[in-house]
Amino acid sequence: MKKLLTIVLVVVALSSCSGQNKIKTAQQLGQQHAIEILDNEITGRQLVMRLLEIRAIEHQLRQEGNQQAADAYIESFTTFIQSNNQQLASIIFDTDSIAQE
Repeated sequence: MKKLLTIVLVVVALSSCSGQNKIKTAQQLGQQHAIEILDNEITGRQLVMRLLEIRAIEHQLRQEGNQQAADAYIESFTTFIQSNNQQLASIIFDTDSIAQE
C-alpha cells in the first residue's frame, strides 16, 4: 500500500507542474529513482518490485496524457543506470543482446 501511495504522490506532484518544468521534474525524478537503486543493496526480488514501480509511474504519466514527461522520466532513469553501472544495466535492459542485433 505504501508503494501505491508513493506512485500516486509522484504522479500528482508531476501533474501540478507545467510544460518544461514538468519535463525537467520528470528527468530529475527518473535520475533520483536510478540513484536509489544503485545506492541501496537490494535483492533480485526487491529490484523487480522497484522496476515495476518505475514502470507504473511511467504508465500513469502516459495515462494522464503526459507523454513527454513519461519519456523524460524513463530516459533519465535508463541513461543514469547505463552510465553508472553497466553490469546492472545489462541485467535490467539486456544490453548484451541489444548490442548483438
